[in-house]
Amino acid sequence: MDNHKERTLILVHSRYPWVEYANKCGYHIDQVFRNVGLYKRVLRKFCMKNGIDFCMEKWLSDWHESIEQYDTIIVFASVLFKPLFYWIQKKYPQIRVICWYWDPFSDCKLRFKTDEGIERWSFDDDDCKIHQMNYSKTFFTPRPELTSNENQEYSYDVFFVGEDKGRYEKLTKLRDYLNSLGLKTSFTIVRDHKLFVENRGFKKRQYDQPIPEKEANKCIMQSKILVDLYQRGQTGLSQRAVEALLNKKKLITDNQNIKNYDFYRDNNIFVLNKNNMCEIKDFLKKPYEEVDEKILKEYSFDAWFNRFFIN
Repeated sequence: MDNHKERTLILVHSRYPWVEYANKCGYHIDQVFRNVGLYKRVLRKFCMKNGIDFCMEKWLSDWHESIEQYDTIIVFASVLFKPLFYWIQKKYPQIRVICWYWDPFSDCKLRFKTDEGIERWSFDDDDCKIHQMNYSKTFFTPRPELTSNENQEYSYDVFFVGEDKGRYEKLTKLRDYLNSLGLKTSFTIVRDHKLFVENRGFKKRQYDQPIPEKEANKCIMQSKILVDLYQRGQTGLSQRAVEALLNKKKLITDNQNIKNYDFYRDNNIFVLNKNNMCEIKDFLKKPYEEVDEKILKEYSFDAWFNRFFIN
């Protein structure tokens, strides 16, 4: 697979924390657009949303200057990237182009017809069945700030951080119940800008300020249990669930589909529904059950990447 590494370019919206790690492992990952000022960002957004690609090279990072050295390009889905796909197809028809949906299909307005020659892959098995896409498990890349040790000191029993995304009532209800059990919780619920506008500001809701990613990662390591309640329309495995798995953290989730995954252990994962919140008490008493290393490897970045090249 080393040849595929050398001949494949992965394009993302921004330099996520895992990008540095993956590049050090020999992958070629870059952000699609170069950094520009506010005026040019507004102009670029207008061009991308209206399919104007005649000045595409002006917006792209330096990767476009060496694009011909690649056989395959994997692009992380964003509605702003649609003209980019067509630009690559038109100028470099010999390159295999893959669109990777790492959010629920319903949340991403990027759409392609099945006969357009662009491969569509997703982490969500249900989305794949409904929209005739290829399926691949999501991935997790280790980072220094997300490394457990045997002498780990815990600041919290239960931790959550994330945007509202229609989960506010469920999250606050769960938080209040856990607090009533005497657990030390940290729930950071951040305003979802889209929902905030649609619902006239959610005047009665008390939102928290976002916390820096490094601080959030530190909190993850200092917590015994992570919470991962799903947004509407999502059934695929989230990054938070994989973080819990690879860092040997217990998980509370409302993803009923998680029971079908090979790593599921009822000692480690509590699947919340409308009627079983009171059973969390017993879940807390259960010891963590180790998951086989072979299973964990299936959620590595290497495994995710290699699946694109299995015939």
